[in-house]
Amino acid sequence: MSEKKELETVDDLKMVQRYLKYGLEFHELAACHLVEANLKFEATIKQVDTEQLTLELEITAESYSKIKSEIGSASSKPQSEIRLNYSVDSSTIFLSGILQNLSAGRLSVQVKTPLQKLQRRESLRMKIQESHDATISLGGTSFPIYDISAGGVSILVGLLAEKDFEKQKLFPASILSFLGKDIKVDLEVKSCLVHGRSGQKLKVGLAFKALPQNIEQMIVREVYQQTQKIWSRWI
Repeated sequence: MSEKKELETVDDLKMVQRYLKYGLEFHELAACHLVEANLKFEATIKQVDTEQLTLELEITAESYSKIKSEIGSASSKPQSEIRLNYSVDSSTIFLSGILQNLSAGRLSVQVKTPLQKLQRRESLRMKIQESHDATISLGGTSFPIYDISAGGVSILVGLLAEKDFEKQKLFPASILSFLGKDIKVDLEVKSCLVHGRSGQKLKVGLAFKALPQNIEQMIVREVYQQTQKIWSRWI
């Protein structure tokens, strides 16, 4: 199966701080885009303040001259938006912020949350929106779908339900309701893990078995379109 990518919103403060620190520790070049001036350049993250959520970026003399020529000093354009991305292992971190200070060789950015993390996966996945009206019926019980891909779905259940979702358990002839269609599918439990910081829910991952090609294509198309809507704000 070809490798695809998944865009994930990162809004937990501790995770935001962690990914900002990774940008410093991994010494990766950040690709930057000064939105108002439509100016693109590269920079190195030299300092991170995880409490204030600010970054200090090192830029070339050429980049400094171009930025200064376009917007002058940061104080004269306090709302100049800047977007940047950098790699962390198999992921790319996307963030936006406000240009605060500009000096020869340096600029500082006030980071806005949430961040976005683009991670390579075998199957593109998205969280379900209300408009999808998506549920899965397992053994006669209907569950709201948490996320979906061409490979399967996940649901959230209470801790006491763990015994009902043992790994490799099969749910034949289940009913997937998605985009106004009711589709008979066979599912297999692939994972059952504690979800979220509260630890009060389990996330159950269920894989489709022999999904009809037309249904797979419908899911892929919808997941791709929804992901592109989010991704387009960051590139």
